[in-house]
Amino acid sequence: MTRRSISAARAGPVVTVCAVLAALGGCNRGSATESGADSATPSDSQSDSTPASFGLLAADLGGSWFETATTGVTVANQMDPGTIEPDLCQDRSTGTFCMMFAAHQRTAFDGTDEIAFAYSPINMVDGPDGTDVDSQQDLISRVYAVDRQSHATRWHIRYLDFSEHYPTDICNFDPGDPCHPSLSLPAAEYWLCSLHMVHDFVVTDEDATSVGLWVADTRNDRMVHATLDKTSDCAVVDEIMNAATLPAWSPYRSVNSVQYSTDGTTESMLVSNKDAASSESNDGSSRGKLVEWRRAATPPGATWQRAWEYPAAAGAYVNAPHGASWYDPGDGHRYVIFAQSLGASDDGFGAGSGGSVSAVQVDDATPVYMTDLITTVTMGFPRDVSLLPGNQMLWTDSGCIGFDCGTLTADYIVSAPPLTASGLDGAYSRDHSQQSFVTLPLDGTLPMSSVSASLFSTDVIPPPQ
Repeated sequence: MTRRSISAARAGPVVTVCAVLAALGGCNRGSATESGADSATPSDSQSDSTPASFGLLAADLGGSWFETATTGVTVANQMDPGTIEPDLCQDRSTGTFCMMFAAHQRTAFDGTDEIAFAYSPINMVDGPDGTDVDSQQDLISRVYAVDRQSHATRWHIRYLDFSEHYPTDICNFDPGDPCHPSLSLPAAEYWLCSLHMVHDFVVTDEDATSVGLWVADTRNDRMVHATLDKTSDCAVVDEIMNAATLPAWSPYRSVNSVQYSTDGTTESMLVSNKDAASSESNDGSSRGKLVEWRRAATPPGATWQRAWEYPAAAGAYVNAPHGASWYDPGDGHRYVIFAQSLGASDDGFGAGSGGSVSAVQVDDATPVYMTDLITTVTMGFPRDVSLLPGNQMLWTDSGCIGFDCGTLTADYIVSAPPLTASGLDGAYSRDHSQQSFVTLPLDGTLPMSSVSASLFSTDVIPPPQ
């Protein structure tokens, strides 16, 4: 293990939160507090001023999405799925609530400014005999797109039609109604016929009548492509990527992020898998992998091929990867950055003991590990990395792996350093022998605990038009 610090002088001038938000659309000069490398806790830079513009979209593990600007203290636009399903999306104190793992701003085919999001209801209230109540319906996910300002529903997915892939005896559906698996199924089988605890999705195509999307179906250990007739709430499953349909997929579990692209000749899908081996069978670490899948765009339905996986060595892994995304700093190389939620932890799955942001160079089929980035605040469980103007990054830290992380939930702003190969392979171990840590000073802190008990993701978005 190697550890290096990048001083403020080497990393460039410290950029204040206000400067960052000015690049996003403006900022009141008194509304943000500068937070430099000596920041100790997320609350150090809290401000009570009202921001002038919006630039961040956050998904809350407590179940809502919201937009905010500078400090995270003032929420400018918010939607709670409780307005859609009030019986299922109550407060966490009731034990019946909804979790939201992803929210994305998008422009629809007709130019409408939308927020698309996925949420999953859960009932944690036990019955009188101590048994789990309604476990069959737990974490069955919905995907919605709403008008960004009015919150009017544009389209939504509640059910899936697997009839082209599963015989009727698997989901036990009526042949005339394939969208509704039998309620008599055991919970695990019902989950297989639904979306279960979706962590991410990406729209691939849309027109006036339909929308297609890839969905990271996390608890089912698969990617699902489905096409929705917008007059329906049941999407037809076009394609499944899992161990049954793609043998190379077999080691990968808990897929939790997806980036899809196509140039008309080749399709690419970058995914992060929180586990690449059963966590119950190892030391408790989340043994994850990143994978890029590629295939020819034509003819439709070509077989996906694994372009690369990281770490590449058999048995090597990273610890709870989330939010993998492509990164182009303009140096002629292609990189992937991701939140390694427990990458700096010394005790495997000790949430709160240290996460990192990892960088990998991917110019060919053999990824090259660069470094693990940390900052002067110990991150409890980072889950997402977003890019800001001015060569900066926004790191989203839940603060813990659960729901109530107290004052630990925050977004951190750092200046991206030059990336150089460390000569190590980046694989996680408790002694970090194959990791190189670089400590960056904080350019700013957005303490989010006043509006969220635990964040999952934060996207940088343009202000409303």
